[in-house]
Amino acid sequence: MRFERLLYVLCAATLSWACSDEGLDGGGGNNNQQATTANGRFNAFMKQEMSDVYFWAEYTRSVADAVPLDTTSEWYLDKIKYPGDPWSRLEGDAFEGELASIDDGSDTGFGWIITLWNLRAGATTRIEAKINHLYPGSPAHRAGAQRGDFITRVDGNSLTNANVAALFNTRTPITIELRKKNNTTTTLQLTPATYDIQPIAKDTVITSNGKAIGYIFYTAFVYKNERSLQDLTAAFTRFKQANVQELILDLRYNGGGYLTAAAHLASLLAPAENSARQDVLIYKIWNEKYQEQYANTPSRTIERLHNTIPATARLELPRLWVLTSGNTASASEIVISGLAPYMQVHTIGDTTSGKNAGGSVFAYPDDKTRGVYLITMQYTNSAGQSVAGGIPRSISYNAQTYYNDTTALGNPRETFIAIALQNINAPAGRSPATTIQAPADPVPAYPARPRLILPQ
Repeated sequence: MRFERLLYVLCAATLSWACSDEGLDGGGGNNNQQATTANGRFNAFMKQEMSDVYFWAEYTRSVADAVPLDTTSEWYLDKIKYPGDPWSRLEGDAFEGELASIDDGSDTGFGWIITLWNLRAGATTRIEAKINHLYPGSPAHRAGAQRGDFITRVDGNSLTNANVAALFNTRTPITIELRKKNNTTTTLQLTPATYDIQPIAKDTVITSNGKAIGYIFYTAFVYKNERSLQDLTAAFTRFKQANVQELILDLRYNGGGYLTAAAHLASLLAPAENSARQDVLIYKIWNEKYQEQYANTPSRTIERLHNTIPATARLELPRLWVLTSGNTASASEIVISGLAPYMQVHTIGDTTSGKNAGGSVFAYPDDKTRGVYLITMQYTNSAGQSVAGGIPRSISYNAQTYYNDTTALGNPRETFIAIALQNINAPAGRSPATTIQAPADPVPAYPARPRLILPQ
C-alpha cells in the first residue's frame, strides 16, 4: 500500500494570514462602471482596493475595466486578481469572528488539525483524515476525538475530493466516523463553535544521550495583546532553566499568523549578537506606489530581530531543528528562512508551503460581514532569498511509519522527534545528516542552510 500525504488545508483554524498586522490605506482605482446590485457594489469596493494596495495592483488596473461589476464576487475576484496569486480570497459570513481571532486567539470550527492521506492499494484509492491535534474545549475535543484517530467517513459517505471540504467548514454541522487506535469505530456528531487557540500546545524537555533537548509544538502565530508573546518568552525561560542544549521546533501544522509573533519567536531563537544588533529578519517588498511611499519609513520595508529578549530566555544555540510539512507556511517560513543566514537550521519532514507573501484583510464598509484578504507585500530574508517554491526538507522520513504513528506529541518515540534525536545524537565530528537514517529512508546530505529559492 502506498501512503501519500495530500496537500490541503490541514487545520480548521483560519489563522494563516502572515503579516496581517500591516496597516494599509485604501483608495484609488478607476470606477468608470456603475454597479446596480449588492454584489456589484462589493465588487467595486474590491476593485478600488486592488487597484491601490494589492501587490499586483498594476495587473488589476490593466484588466478590471473590462470585467463587469454585476457578477458573483467569486468570479469577479478570480478575473481581476493576478493569475499567479493563489492566496488572495474572499472572507465569508463569519468575517467579524475571523478578524477577532487574530487579536484574541479564538477561532470557529471543529477545533482539530488534520492531515489528509491518499492510500493506494493496487487500483483502489481511498482518502483518510488523521487527527494530529485537538484544541482543548473545541467541539471535536469535547465529543471525544483524540490525536491519532482517523476520520474515514463524513455524513455517511467515504471521504472523497468532493466532500472532504466539509471537515474544514466553520458553519455546518457534520457527522463523522472515526477509526480509533484500537481499530474500533465510533460515530460523532459535531457542530462548529468558537474555541480558544493556544499557540503553544506543548513544550517539554527531553533527556536523550545525556543531553537536555527542548521541544515546542507551536500551532499558530497568534498575537493576544502581548500575552502570547509573554507565553513564548516564559517557555524559553523554562528551557534556559533546564540547561537545554538543543531545540526541536514543531511547525508541521502551523499555517502562519502575525508577523509580530514571528519576529518575537525568531528573536528568541537567534544568536544574541544578531538580536543585539537588530539584524534584518526579512525585507518587505510592496507594489511600486507603496515601495516609493515607504522608502523613508524603515519599519515598513524591514522587519528586524528584537534586542529586548531577556537574557533568562536566550538559549544561545548554534543550530535549530524544525519539523515541517506542506502546510508549514507564511509566518512559519519567515522564522525558518529569516534565521537561516545566522544559524544552522535543519528541516525534518516535507517541503514547506512556499508562501513568500503577506497580506491584510479589508473590511467592506457597507456590510461588515463581507471582506477580502489581499496580498499586499512579498518578502526575502537578509540574504535576498525567497521561500517561493517552499523550503525543502533537509532530513527525510518514512511515510508509512508516520501514518501509523499515534504517539503523543513531545514523546521521544514520535516519528519526527525520534528522527531529530537520532541526528542530534550523531557521533561527534560527523555530519548528522550523513551518518543517521530516518526509518526506512536515507537522509540526504545537509547543506550549510536550507536551500531557499532565489526570487525570479
